[in-house]
Amino acid sequence: MVYVICPIFITFILFIYQTAAGSGISEQISRPGCKFTNSGVNQKTETMRKLIPVIIVLFFQFEAAPGQILRQIIDAGRDRVVDALKDEAVNQLRKSYEEYDQTEFNYAVSFSDNSGMFESQERYRKLQRVLLFVLTPESYADRSPAEKAEDLNQAGEMFYASGRFRSAELSFNSALEIYRFNNMYPSKEAASVISNLGLLHHATGRYSSAENLTIEAMEMRARAVADESTLGASYNNLAVLYKDMGRYTEAHDYYEKAVENIYRYQGGNSVPYSIALNNQAIFYQVTGRYNEAEELLNSAVEIASGQLGERSANFLRMKVNLALLYQLLEEYDEAEKIYLDALAAKRRRLGAGHPDYAVMLRNIASLYMVTGEMDKVEENLTSALDIYRRRLGRDNPHYAATASELGGFYLLAGNTGAALPLLQEALEIEKESLDDHHPNHISTIERMAVLRWQEGDYQDAYEWYTRVLDRHLHQIDRHFPAMSDTEKARFWARIQPRFIRFNSFSVDAKDHIDGITGDMYDYHIAVKALLLNATTRVRNQILSSGDNELVGRFQEWLDIREYLAYLYTMPREDLAEDNINIDSLENAANRMERELSRMSDAFEEGYSVQRVSYRDIADALYDDEAAMEIIRFRRYNYLRPDTLVYYASLVVDRNMDQPSVTVFRNGNEMETLYAAEYRRIMERALEDNELGRIYWGELSSVTADYSDIFISLDGVFNQINLLTLTDVDGSYLIRKKRMFYVPNTRVLAEQPRQETDAFQGEGSAVLVGDPNYSLGVDWDLVTTMPLPELPGTREEVEIIDRLFSSAGWSTSVYLDDMATETNIRRVRSPDILHVATHGFFLDDVDAGSGETVLGIEPEKAVENPLLRSGLMLAGADNTIQQIGTVNIADGDDGILNAYEAMLLDLSSTRLVVLSACETGLGEVINGEGVYGLQRAFQVAGSGTVILSLWQVSDEVTQMLMSEFYRKWLEKGDKSIAFRDAQLKVMESYSSPFYWGAFVMIGNRAPAR
Repeated sequence: MVYVICPIFITFILFIYQTAAGSGISEQISRPGCKFTNSGVNQKTETMRKLIPVIIVLFFQFEAAPGQILRQIIDAGRDRVVDALKDEAVNQLRKSYEEYDQTEFNYAVSFSDNSGMFESQERYRKLQRVLLFVLTPESYADRSPAEKAEDLNQAGEMFYASGRFRSAELSFNSALEIYRFNNMYPSKEAASVISNLGLLHHATGRYSSAENLTIEAMEMRARAVADESTLGASYNNLAVLYKDMGRYTEAHDYYEKAVENIYRYQGGNSVPYSIALNNQAIFYQVTGRYNEAEELLNSAVEIASGQLGERSANFLRMKVNLALLYQLLEEYDEAEKIYLDALAAKRRRLGAGHPDYAVMLRNIASLYMVTGEMDKVEENLTSALDIYRRRLGRDNPHYAATASELGGFYLLAGNTGAALPLLQEALEIEKESLDDHHPNHISTIERMAVLRWQEGDYQDAYEWYTRVLDRHLHQIDRHFPAMSDTEKARFWARIQPRFIRFNSFSVDAKDHIDGITGDMYDYHIAVKALLLNATTRVRNQILSSGDNELVGRFQEWLDIREYLAYLYTMPREDLAEDNINIDSLENAANRMERELSRMSDAFEEGYSVQRVSYRDIADALYDDEAAMEIIRFRRYNYLRPDTLVYYASLVVDRNMDQPSVTVFRNGNEMETLYAAEYRRIMERALEDNELGRIYWGELSSVTADYSDIFISLDGVFNQINLLTLTDVDGSYLIRKKRMFYVPNTRVLAEQPRQETDAFQGEGSAVLVGDPNYSLGVDWDLVTTMPLPELPGTREEVEIIDRLFSSAGWSTSVYLDDMATETNIRRVRSPDILHVATHGFFLDDVDAGSGETVLGIEPEKAVENPLLRSGLMLAGADNTIQQIGTVNIADGDDGILNAYEAMLLDLSSTRLVVLSACETGLGEVINGEGVYGLQRAFQVAGSGTVILSLWQVSDEVTQMLMSEFYRKWLEKGDKSIAFRDAQLKVMESYSSPFYWGAFVMIGNRAPAR
């Protein structure tokens, strides 16, 4: 309901004023939201100050029976008005106030859907009944200013809790004026009133003024009042406000402060603490941290249930938040049950016209959208929109969000005519009430883009879509620096679908819009391997910063990560016995990572998305060169995802105006049927011409004029070696092209081309091979076949050692018992790290098996693919046989998994060679590459990595590697040397099974 000061209420105020003053109206009186003037204070204005608190109390009833109140005052007579305004009403006010949850006031409570903070009205009807006007002889005039201000604040809090926002604002402003007029400002009480005003402005969508008020209250509490126990409410309210404004970095900091402060001063079993946990959980949900959100919400619900009871409004809110989380986790039945219970409770207590009820309608509408019950979606969203319009007005962000959601529903239903006015209205409101980069505003902009896409207006859709993606790139710049790696991954997972939908749009629009393939390329390279590139840059910048304190803190963070890697190998029983909480340590690592971000500009610079254009890449190419980005994306039919997978190849050279695009519409078959056939052919050392047509055929003519191609792979292309495919003429691509795999083709523009890749002066190499897998094994305890020895790897290492030694290099060789995980972890940035051993990647792990997975707890292994990929080293059989570890004190279990490899210091290492079977395998993450050993050694700092895609014999591997190093030392370019080595092996073994198992992936262009 929108409150308007109607004529009868104005008449009521004027009558009271005239009655008290005994003369005509000549003084200025306050309007709702205005302040008293300090000049001209006389008997009339003093009387008015005495009366206003009671007028406010009576206005609770005024909406129901204004005539009754006015008649009673008229009947009482002018001379008895002051006596008529009695303490009884104040006492009734206080009695009703005490019936509210005290946390109904002062603490903002988050809703899962960002709809805001509409407080409960569950006791309002009872309050109306008790606040009837009854005349008594006692007068309100004898109350002290502090008591009057307290009454006003309490009345305002109940107005706010009841949804009477304009009346609440009048109450708060009047209370604040009393504090100022009577020299009680600043004070703890005044800070509480200012905080309440901040909550009110937040609830009504005035975010800028809400921020100013909340900060003012916080600073008053911190400085003027010096009462840290009250700061928790300010921290909490500011955190919720920043979350709703889309300012996640600031929100994160204040959530942590709120939880810590409230726990310290209110206790871990208090209602304020449950609210703080609830709010932090919603923030985690918004940023994609669902598991942590569920844990916090369950704790909040448990505390609230004991302290408030299950009929409490705040308890119900927390249950609803849990329901939305269940919805995100696809536990739809659980979610619906809570929603329906909440709807019934809200309707029973508040009626069907309250904003709280509208929140419930939106929640359950979102559930029905997911479950496909579309008739219920429209009904609920339309009702919610009407409630917001009547109670809050059209210029409110909650009304705008609902209008946008309803417009999105109509888009899914194909009704663009109904969607358009809703989206246009939402956009107009959001421009005035939200930041340009607010998530709700971005959602509305994308819906407008999709609407124009559906209508076939590709140009307008294109302009809307570029606004969406530009805003998300800005969010990455703003939020990534304060996030840990885990938090960044989850945040990116929430916004990535919009980049994917843009790819679907671009494919549809490429024949209608000039230049869209260039934007498709530019947006893709802006976020391709986003997490990998940012992490690697930041690590290198810190280590080279020269800031000893920063480097020291960074090393402490690495130490915690290493300790976590060790704990992942411990059975749960041992962890429980030692009272070790892995989750707490993971949180500590995340906090330290965020602290590092505040200590160094390197974090902010490293995570900033520096815009590079395909034109910049083209300028770095020579005439016979091309750059190719392969993009995997799920096909979207506008907003609705399809089951189809598409691939697009974007190719640019120095003479192109726009990248050329080739679309593969059979992505599903490429990832299943054809990928399985490729692996079957390779493993059986067969030769085939058909798969070249599938994966390369359409690109043959596009790339015919290029001898060198720089390729950034995606999806299934990470699992095949393009050089092993045949061209249309039946010859292998390795004979026709030089292909250089890079994580992202933007490296061509970011890093200058080298004149030479040769080593200047003496190099250093660490060579590891032929580990004694059974080191320390008690053979009486062995129950399964031990790892087979690899004697060929010893010969491989010794040959390479002789090559480097003859070239004047410094080498460190670890064989047999010395080929340990501990020795590799002690490595410090050699020029080359070469490891020849067994490698592994476990694709299918059962989290509920209870059996450790190569020394890792199964739940952790399922969560993190880096724990399922690794290298076998000395003593590995102890772990595989589950009979102990080589050196438990050092965390050496004989297996270097990818998580541990990621923590190595390889910041100046030019090349890592993993001369082992299947070291190139891992979990392929769309747009991020392979999560396995490849990613681990890139994060550790290695400029280039050589890995294998399938198992190959020791003899062939030895031939390939020795030839590669010989050619590199001879020619001075490792990329060319690697291709020459493959061609050399090809002379003896024609099948690509032998010469094509290994691939080289580098982060810079080769020498030219």
